[in-house]
Amino acid sequence: ISTFMYAATPQVMFLFGLVHDFPFAQYTAMVWPAAIVLMIMHYIFAQNYRRRYDLELALELASNSDPMTGLSNRRHFIPILHNEIIRGHRFNHSVSLMVLDIDHFKAINDTHGHPTGDLVICTLAKICQKTARKLDVIARLGGEEFAIVFPCTDIQGAYIVAERLRRGIESSLWTKRQITISIGIAEMSDSLSNSSELTEAADLALYKAKNNGRNRVVRCHLNNVN
Repeated sequence: ISTFMYAATPQVMFLFGLVHDFPFAQYTAMVWPAAIVLMIMHYIFAQNYRRRYDLELALELASNSDPMTGLSNRRHFIPILHNEIIRGHRFNHSVSLMVLDIDHFKAINDTHGHPTGDLVICTLAKICQKTARKLDVIARLGGEEFAIVFPCTDIQGAYIVAERLRRGIESSLWTKRQITISIGIAEMSDSLSNSSELTEAADLALYKAKNNGRNRVVRCHLNNVN
């Protein structure tokens, strides 16, 4: 557009009588072919740049997303959790972490086949998205294991969401069997001050939920898991 305007300005000024004795024909023959070539080159460059940008964006999205569910993957999730904990310490607000997995998932795959297992995983991902808030980050860590980080949320707030999610999965209509999940949650504290410690505490709570009969939520309070 700018090239067109620059090329056309002298002729427009001549047509409006602002310029006298302007070599209109010679200007058209000499300037406009070069201007047209330049505009074509700008267009080609812009299209190539856009295609490269779209490709880089697609590659970044693919590297940060789980291909089955579209959620964040572990590679993308861990830095987000780390940054939320840093932000929580800086602004003195709570950060909670939930880890969960599908109960008896291997039996689901072995009995009903991997397509059914994939359907269960995708359905769980959708229910997580409906249950969590927009600022919460959901990830599929691998297999049947998921995680959600809750910024500005204490463990009691995370527990309420976890119970809502657990009941939502339990009451979902499945054609072949009932599906349940086990959940462990932990809150950032002085003793759980980084992503590794918080993840370990939530994993410990999940492990206890599994050992206590599954289909339940267990909270990790510092040295107490209940």
